[in-house]
Amino acid sequence: MKRLSLWKMVILNLSLFFIVFTLSVKTQENNLLLYFDDQQMEDCYGILIEGTPYLPLSFFSHIKAQVALDPNNKDIKILLGSLTVKLKVEDTVSFWNGKQQKLKFSPRRIGDEVLIPLEVVDKLGINGRVEGKKIFLQWHKKYLLGIESLPSQDKVVYALKIAGDVEYNSFLLEQPNRLVLDLVGVSLYPYLSIEEPTVAPVKGIRVSRFDQDKVRVVFDLDFLVGYKLKSVPGKTVELQVALNAVLKDVGFRSAAMDPEIYIDTSHPVSYKTDYILDPHRLIVDLWDLTIAGQAFTIPGNEEWVKSIRVSQFDSQTVRLVLDIKEPRNCIITSDSEVRNRLLIKTVQELVGVSWTKKGSGGELLLKSSGEIKAETFLEQDTGLLVINLHHTMIKNPELLSSKEDSVFRLVEQEPAIVRVEVSIPKQHQYSVILNEDQRSMKIAIEDAPLSGKVILIDPGHGGADAGAIGRHGLREKDLNLDVSIRFKQHLEKLGAQVLLTRDDDRYLWLYDRVAIANRVGAAIMLSIHANNHDNRKITGFEIWHHPKREESATLADFLAKEVISNTGLKFRGIMADKDFVLPREAEMPSVIVEMGFISNAEEEKLLNTPEFRDKMAASLCQGLLNYFQAQVNSKGK
Repeated sequence: MKRLSLWKMVILNLSLFFIVFTLSVKTQENNLLLYFDDQQMEDCYGILIEGTPYLPLSFFSHIKAQVALDPNNKDIKILLGSLTVKLKVEDTVSFWNGKQQKLKFSPRRIGDEVLIPLEVVDKLGINGRVEGKKIFLQWHKKYLLGIESLPSQDKVVYALKIAGDVEYNSFLLEQPNRLVLDLVGVSLYPYLSIEEPTVAPVKGIRVSRFDQDKVRVVFDLDFLVGYKLKSVPGKTVELQVALNAVLKDVGFRSAAMDPEIYIDTSHPVSYKTDYILDPHRLIVDLWDLTIAGQAFTIPGNEEWVKSIRVSQFDSQTVRLVLDIKEPRNCIITSDSEVRNRLLIKTVQELVGVSWTKKGSGGELLLKSSGEIKAETFLEQDTGLLVINLHHTMIKNPELLSSKEDSVFRLVEQEPAIVRVEVSIPKQHQYSVILNEDQRSMKIAIEDAPLSGKVILIDPGHGGADAGAIGRHGLREKDLNLDVSIRFKQHLEKLGAQVLLTRDDDRYLWLYDRVAIANRVGAAIMLSIHANNHDNRKITGFEIWHHPKREESATLADFLAKEVISNTGLKFRGIMADKDFVLPREAEMPSVIVEMGFISNAEEEKLLNTPEFRDKMAASLCQGLLNYFQAQVNSKGK
């Protein structure tokens, strides 16, 4: 029985194969060329099945219809304008906007191809006739099929979809404001689709039969606006109506670098500029733009512009006339932060760049034709000092070619920014000095003050040894580590090589801590702590050292002065104790910094703030810098 069933399946499959193969051969023999509006369609063919002409489902895309096919249940949906047609393979029942109609012939399927009987397109308003091996298709009339908006970043655009070429007239009317299009020799499609407007200034679209030979399309507008018409040919012609962008606002803004003039439009626009002398004027023509209202004048400022006159120069152009005190170089550029905003900026020229080597560093001198407006920042990951010169251009190409590649480079950026990149070597510092006339800038690179210095920072306690614990839960070990890390970061910016006895929550024996400092040959050792006392009213910071180490006492003095000056903490004094392990056993100047009393509730809150911790770290850093600078000064005497 199993063997017999298997043979039955083989025979059945072979039979199906030969049926499909036979149909495929027959359909190839019965292929019909398709002509739509007298033009041959090269990408699809008609098929004659048992004497009945069929069209492929792909044909409907040529008349801008949307098609959905469910291959499982054989459902077909065709959307054209306001019409929805539902069909089913091998079924003559169809639905037209929900109303049932019976077809003479059912849709068919051969292989992957779904075929629709010719009578369906006739119901859509398309004539079809077969002549030999050809099917000729033609719209019944020149229909206005639909009106829809087109996605555009440049302006508001609507497309009138028309079955065939069309003649038209257009004009604007007031009271109420509207744009009128008269389509000559056009009929209204029974299933006309009109998209509701969503973008100003269009607030409504109306379509009607104006007379026997004319369809009128009316765009109701918030205000009169210029427009352009363009016919896009195809199987279905698109008459595109592109409305001008709208001028929303013009004015002055106080930019970070210099006052600027802004121009706000509803959509991006093109422009050109021109200078006119005697009197001095800057002319800015903005194309495909309309003023939403009347011409107007804006009072100027005292720096450059006396007034700005804004008017509708012609139907497609808005003209800005800037009455200026004197001609200046200027540019118009897009605002990177505000959409559809143009900025008019004055610019100066970078006229000189020179590099002078000094020791392991040097000086870079920048000269400008006008006042330098710059922002400066250091890229920590690359070590590049970046200076952005705003409102600046380079007209002399030699400035770009004569640069020192190993030290700096110039890059012109839009809008009107010259980017200066300066390499800052490790263990070096830089200073940026702007000359009194603000037309030249000097960037000096020199050895960092702590270059080559090895500093060991010891975050007190750690691991099982939490140290003091405040009433609000602050643990001394955590505080010590956080301040030590901040301290390290400050020192490294000044070129120091900084080591930590611990950089995580671990316990270290006191003798192990001091052994690390002695082994690495640290120039200075600082142990960071917070204090504790049974009397919770006691506050303030202390610095401890060994009584027989004069250099440690000197270090403590420099540190104390900066902490007092910058933190506002009560100073309890510089104290000495011969029994403290770290100051006693260290081979270099060494101190213990007690930052404050965790046992005091108010001081605990202060110690727990990031602002205070960074202030403490920066104060210690400055104190250490002053200590080393004093050493340099004493040697120079």
